[in-house]
Amino acid sequence: MTGVEIWGFEARRCGVAGLALPWLAAGGIIAVSIAAAAAKAGTADAVGLGMVRLVAMAFPITAGIAAVAAVGRERMPELQSTMPTPYPRTVLRRLVVVTAVTLLAAAALIVVLVARGQWNHPAHGVAAILVPLGPALLFIGAGAWATARLRSVGGASVVVIGFWFLQIFYLDRFIGVWQVNRALLSVAGVALAVLALRRLSVSERLINGSRE
Repeated sequence: MTGVEIWGFEARRCGVAGLALPWLAAGGIIAVSIAAAAAKAGTADAVGLGMVRLVAMAFPITAGIAAVAAVGRERMPELQSTMPTPYPRTVLRRLVVVTAVTLLAAAALIVVLVARGQWNHPAHGVAAILVPLGPALLFIGAGAWATARLRSVGGASVVVIGFWFLQIFYLDRFIGVWQVNRALLSVAGVALAVLALRRLSVSERLINGSRE
C-alpha cells in the first residue's frame, strides 16, 4: 500500500464518529452564532464572547470523544500483535487523523466567526487556533490513554468528561494567561498520548487488557 492508501485506510478505520464529531460541533456553534445574531441577543461584544466560550469549552471535548471512538473500534485488539505493523503505530496514525480533522474544523469555525464579527478574543490569525486546539489535544490524549488503559469506550468517554471538568473548573481558573494555559494543555495531551502508545506497545498488556 502507498502512503496515501495507508492514511486513507486509517481514516476510514476511525469511523464516522471519529471523523464527523468535530465538524458537527463546529456546525452547531455556527448555527448558534447565526441564531444569536438573528435574535439580536446582546451586544456584538457579548455575542462574540459567548462564541469564544463555546469554541474554547464545547468544541474541544468532541475531539476527545472522537479519539475514543477511533482508538476503541478494534473488536479483537489482541490480534494486532500478530500484524506486521505495530499496533501503537496504527493507533498513532488514527490519532493524527483525528487531530488533523479537529484542526481543520476548528480553523473553519474560527474563520467563519471572525468573518461574522463574532470573535471576541485577544488571539487573532493563526494564534486563534490555539484557543480550541490546546484543550482538544488534552482530550485527545486523555481519550487515547483511557481507552488503552480501560479497554472500554464508555469508560474512556467518562474519563474524557472528567478531564473536561478539570479544565473548566480548575485549569482555566488558576492558569489565567491563555498562552500558558494552552501550552500546558497541549503538552499534557501529548504526554497522555505517549503513555497510551507505550502501554499498547507491550503485547502482554494488550492481550491482558485492564485485567492487569
